[in-house]
Amino acid sequence: MEEQIFFHSMRQEFLKDRSVIHPFEVDQNPVDKDFNYGRYLSMCMGETLAEVVEVSVTTWVCVGVTASLFFIVMLAIEEDTRLMGWIIAACGWLMVALNRTFESKLVSIRDAFVR
Repeated sequence: MEEQIFFHSMRQEFLKDRSVIHPFEVDQNPVDKDFNYGRYLSMCMGETLAEVVEVSVTTWVCVGVTASLFFIVMLAIEEDTRLMGWIIAACGWLMVALNRTFESKLVSIRDAFVR
């Protein structure tokens, strides 16, 4: 039920067709009330997924740099597997913390649209 309320509230805000310039006033030519917001979101999700599937050069560079850093750290600690395990575990927990922070920020942005 909560998801339906969020969807309806976001659709209503979308239909207002606000200006992108501050103070974000509602334009005089609103979007048609019969606008299929669910279909629009599906098309946007399809475009986003298409971009996610296609791995960019920047992503490959980040993967290469990260792998190189781990290799250098492993050489620096002289192949101490116990210490390397702790380093990898710490990096994993850091990623979890960053993901939770990012998710909470996205939820707060979504909630701001609903109110």
